Order: sequence, then C-alpha cells, then structure tokens
Amino acid sequence: MNELNASEIAVGNCIILNDAEKPSGHLVAVITEMNSDSFYCKYLNADLHLSSYNKGKGMLVRLDGSLHRPTPVGRFGVRVLYDKTLRLYRCEKIGESSATYKDGKPRTWQEFQPYTYSPRSEVLKYCLITSMQTDAVKP
Repeated sequence: MNELNASEIAVGNCIILNDAEKPSGHLVAVITEMNSDSFYCKYLNADLHLSSYNKGKGMLVRLDGSLHRPTPVGRFGVRVLYDKTLRLYRCEKIGESSATYKDGKPRTWQEFQPYTYSPRSEVLKYCLITSMQTDAVKP
C-alpha cells in the first residue's frame, strides 16, 4: 500500500470538498490544478454518480472559502491508502480529527470501517504517492 498525500491544500492532495459533504472515502477529491486564488479538484472515486462533477477541469474552489470550504483529509485523522496490485483505495483512521465546521464545531470522519473504492485513473495520476509502505488491511 502507498499513502496518498492528504495534509495540505496542494496539487495531488486529497480533500473533502465542503461542510455539506459526508467526510468519507466515497467523497475524497484530489486537487488537480492550483491558481493564486483558487484551485480545481475532481472526485477520486470511480462511482458513476460523481462523473458529472469531474467534467473538464473539475470543480472550482476559491481559497477564500466563498465557493466551497475544502478540508485536507489528514485533518480528519485519516490517511488515504492506495493498493497498486488491487487498484483500490481506502481511508484509514489513524488519529483524532482536528477538522471543524465553519462555525468552529468539531467535524469527525463518518466512515466507521475501511471500505475500498475503485479510483479514477485520470484523477489518481495527480496524487503525490509517497514511498511510505504500510501493511495491507483486508477489506
């Protein structure tokens, strides 16, 4: 398993897009392009229901929070793991969440067991895969 970067707002990093989305592996997005005041992202999950959001450059996010409010997945105390052999990813809880809603209330990860998901290859290519190897957990 390789760990995908999820610690900050940067190209290739994994995020949850806004306060309305359920923080779970199903809705992990990847930043695909950064500009001075905004960025574009696409959902990593190959679920066909998410395809319309990934057209063209993907979803526009303003860094001032006026259009969406992104949170790096790492702030939820979670890491995103990709298995090259199985071609699946999953999110693993490794610590406490420091994520908050806009009003400052605590925001927790809402996936209680590690489900596996098929990634979109065109989005996965943006991920910054580290050399950190971890033991595989069977889904």
